[in-house]
Amino acid sequence: MKMKTMKSILLLILLCTIVTLPTYAQGGEDRPPSVLRINDAVKLALERNTLISQSNLSVGTAEAQLKSAFGSFLPSINLSAGYTRYLTDGTVVVEGTRFDNDRPDDFYRASATASLLLFDGFGRTATYNATQSTFDAAELTVEATKRQVKWQVQQGFLNALRAKQLVDLRDVELQTSLEQLERVKGLVEGGVAVISTQYFQESEAANAELSLELARTDYLVARTVLSNLMNYDPVIEFDVSADGLLDAIDSTEMGRVRATLGSFEDLLRAQLESRPDIAAARARIVAAEATVKGAKSGYYPSISASLGWGWDQSGGVASTDGTLSLGMQYPLFEGFRTNERVQIAETDVMNNQIELRRLELSARTELRQAFARLEGAEKTLMAAEKVVQSARQSRFASDERFKVGVGNYSDYLTANAQFVNARINQVNALFNYRMALYEIEYLSGK
Repeated sequence: MKMKTMKSILLLILLCTIVTLPTYAQGGEDRPPSVLRINDAVKLALERNTLISQSNLSVGTAEAQLKSAFGSFLPSINLSAGYTRYLTDGTVVVEGTRFDNDRPDDFYRASATASLLLFDGFGRTATYNATQSTFDAAELTVEATKRQVKWQVQQGFLNALRAKQLVDLRDVELQTSLEQLERVKGLVEGGVAVISTQYFQESEAANAELSLELARTDYLVARTVLSNLMNYDPVIEFDVSADGLLDAIDSTEMGRVRATLGSFEDLLRAQLESRPDIAAARARIVAAEATVKGAKSGYYPSISASLGWGWDQSGGVASTDGTLSLGMQYPLFEGFRTNERVQIAETDVMNNQIELRRLELSARTELRQAFARLEGAEKTLMAAEKVVQSARQSRFASDERFKVGVGNYSDYLTANAQFVNARINQVNALFNYRMALYEIEYLSGK
């Protein structure tokens, strides 16, 4: 009876383990949707990407520095208290003569001081302005990081989508090759075609199968890259979907998109006004210029005031006192340290100005290149559609000529290869067009 009970318990534990294991192994709810759209991928990445998390931490640090800079305008208040108990009676012996010291055993004391820096050569104001601009730059950097991550995810998603579409295309190609092989075998058995035709088709089917496996590998790699951008475990499998993206783009749609984008000059103006990384670079220049003013505060005197209160008690006698003081300090010579700080701060300003110029030129160059890629993608996409239609008709005609015995099978294989390549080029052309649009959106700051 006990043995049966033990078996029942073990069986129950095993069942519970089996039920809960898939959830644990797959990360529970921490997984993307089984079918992922591009907007879903962007949303998940913005919530989970590690670069964004690190940028947010920088904002927290900058906020703490800003609060500290504001605190320098407030008075500094200190409280102290103490207790002393003497372990000796304080007796003094001088040349053999003993002198008793009536010293109390306990001594109490307490004090409070408040000090305020009245003037420091505008150093505090400069420091506060610098930290405010640094905080602004940190927030803008977060936005820039989000836009960068969004662009990277869009790239990764489109790469995965292209790889998936090529898998689908290669799969259709393999099925078509296998069906053609069965048809050719029937023709050979019926004496209509020679055996070499079957060999040609078997080779074609084998190449189609190899191409399919290579396409599947590319799709797996592309999905892994996308998983990393979304901060998901790469072992979690999902599919990407073209939902939300136009499957076919004609000249009318291209014209509508162009009207929405505006001219290249419009994009350049939007870039300078809207890009958060450029705005962050400008904020860093403002912070560096404020740091120069803060460094020059060493040339001025500093004035401070303090207010104090003290209390002490010893031997039952208590006393209190209060003080108010005003002081000035002026460094006549400090070994050129202020000059050094000013020079370093001014160099930092120039470095930030150079960095801003470099960033603006790089952004303009990249936008010009992206705009050129968009123009090329538009022309390629329209040409690819025509090539596919022509290659489809050519393959059909070659197949029909072979069926009636007036054409060579090699002509069909050539036409079929041209059709497959045309389809691949069409997929790549659509990919390049979509990529160019997202790139322009990123580079222009829209």
